Amino acid sequence: YNAFFLGTANVIGTVGNHFLESAMRQNLLSQKQLQDMAEKDFLTGLLNRRAFSTRANCTWRQAVREKHALGVVMMDVDFFKRYNDHYGHAEGDETLKKVAQVVGSHARRPLDIVARYGGEEFVGLWYNLSEAHMRSILESLRDDIAALQIPHAASDGAPHVSLSIGLAYLQPQADQTLDDALRLADVALYLAKEQGRNRVVIKTPEVR
Repeated sequence: YNAFFLGTANVIGTVGNHFLESAMRQNLLSQKQLQDMAEKDFLTGLLNRRAFSTRANCTWRQAVREKHALGVVMMDVDFFKRYNDHYGHAEGDETLKKVAQVVGSHARRPLDIVARYGGEEFVGLWYNLSEAHMRSILESLRDDIAALQIPHAASDGAPHVSLSIGLAYLQPQADQTLDDALRLADVALYLAKEQGRNRVVIKTPEVR
């Protein structure tokens, strides 16, 4: 009888552990899914604006401590309102997905961050790269968008969908914030549009 009860208890314990481990795995999976829903843009699968801000601020503080440079980037699909008006919003959504996939493919290192900032605008942060390397990445990104060859009959800049890119390149200081860099990147993006779009413009902080 003792052997029978001991064997039965072992079986029950093994089965119980199995179900407990299964429940824990399911709980972790559910938590990850909830986190993804909170952090990811529903359309493109990139990070959303809030998640970008949280992660980028952590990286900013690390750059201040380690005295490394950052490339903070604002990107805008050229004449996207006209694209939606001409081709329809459903086609516009599909185009944003394709653009987002290309943008994401150029941010593969652990501290590189890209996100959909809103509408047709994307934002990115690249850690500890030279200015020349940053320009090379962004020119390659712009070329890859053009290589999609998505027709854009309503564009004044190119016959296909294109991207204007503004880069703020700087070594963060203790008295600066990420918002300062984003404003500088936005100025660079404005200049890219003013100069004809479908180009990369770089701005660095003024020496004080």
